[in-house]
Amino acid sequence: MKPAKPSALPNVPLFNFQYRHGLRVSEVISLRWDQVELKAGHLAVVRLKNGVPSTHPLRGPELRALRQLRGTGRRTSRTCSCRNVADR
Repeated sequence: MKPAKPSALPNVPLFNFQYRHGLRVSEVISLRWDQVELKAGHLAVVRLKNGVPSTHPLRGPELRALRQLRGTGRRTSRTCSCRNVADR
């Protein structure tokens, strides 16, 4: 059995991001660019289901991936859609 090519696993960055920050699928899908502070390295998380909003630090690999995604133009004007991350 051959190892999978990186392009064969397009959702791995999304799953890692979701796991690291403990996000529900609905929270990932509803992320907007105005919640991401690339210069400060923070993500403002709006919790669903009566959760408490919080701020999460963004680390090197996440920041690089988000900066690259933001620069590609593969996004709507305000939404950071999980489909954009999956396209990588």
